[in-house]
Amino acid sequence: MTRKLRRFERAMLRDHARQHGLTPNELLVMDTLTDYPIISLSHLAGILQLNKSTVSTVVDSLIERRLINKQTDPDNLSRYQLMLTATGEQLTTGIYETYLAALTVRLQLTPQTIDEALLLLRTVSQQGKLEAQS
Repeated sequence: MTRKLRRFERAMLRDHARQHGLTPNELLVMDTLTDYPIISLSHLAGILQLNKSTVSTVVDSLIERRLINKQTDPDNLSRYQLMLTATGEQLTTGIYETYLAALTVRLQLTPQTIDEALLLLRTVSQQGKLEAQS
């Protein structure tokens, strides 16, 4: 069951990324930047569990397309901070909304079930942020 759910999720991710002109990794980076509005490349790579060179390639592509920005970290001038641009934020919001709509239809979810799932995801995300800080 778990394997089928992961395959379903990956297929949905690929479809939604493609519909918005993104690769799945680009979508994951942008989605993570929604949760972590200012983040270093190393921290982003750690959260995504991808190597830095892979994330760097994805980030460079998104910077070139003006979906994310990078700025020198004022606390460490050898490191950059990454953040979504206004265009990147709009795109990410649109993708999230269409993704939820597609999940609702494909999984026949009720509004109550969606609210419960979102609460669970927020709790898990918050726990992940707390663990990352410690």
